[in-house]
Amino acid sequence: MESDSNLESSIRNLKKNEELEVKYTKKKRSKTPPYLIIGNGKSTRNFTEDVVVDAFELVGQLSSNQLEIFLYFKDLVVERNLDYFNRKAIDETPNYIRIPSSRQDEEALNIKKLIRSNNNGKRLEEINIVRKIKANQYMVNPYLLIPNDNFDKARINWEKLLPS
Repeated sequence: MESDSNLESSIRNLKKNEELEVKYTKKKRSKTPPYLIIGNGKSTRNFTEDVVVDAFELVGQLSSNQLEIFLYFKDLVVERNLDYFNRKAIDETPNYIRIPSSRQDEEALNIKKLIRSNNNGKRLEEINIVRKIKANQYMVNPYLLIPNDNFDKARINWEKLLPS
């Protein structure tokens, strides 16, 4: 361990009449409510401004129907994240969602209808909120809703879905 070797080196390099004071504290992580990480739109050395997303600015541009679709997608992402967390498993396709195909699921049927009307689905793709993979399957932009685990996998999958 690097910190152990640094400590050993500091001890060896002590001069006569010098003391080394070491403080060791154990911290417990404070409990937090369930949360979702969203993009703040600020670029860094690793994430340039052409990929980062300001979630609040983007969501503010949505019509009420588009917002309803987005919130539904967000709920599906959260449910999926919780499922993988509870199973202590790694999600190999983070931010992928599937709209249930059951005819008994009224909410899913309504969302499908909203996606088709007024080009709402196309608009969500144009402003890079989602990408359609195939019928009823989408990926939510990982720079918008940042996955808790496996961000690199999500980023790679997202880039594969972007138009050339």
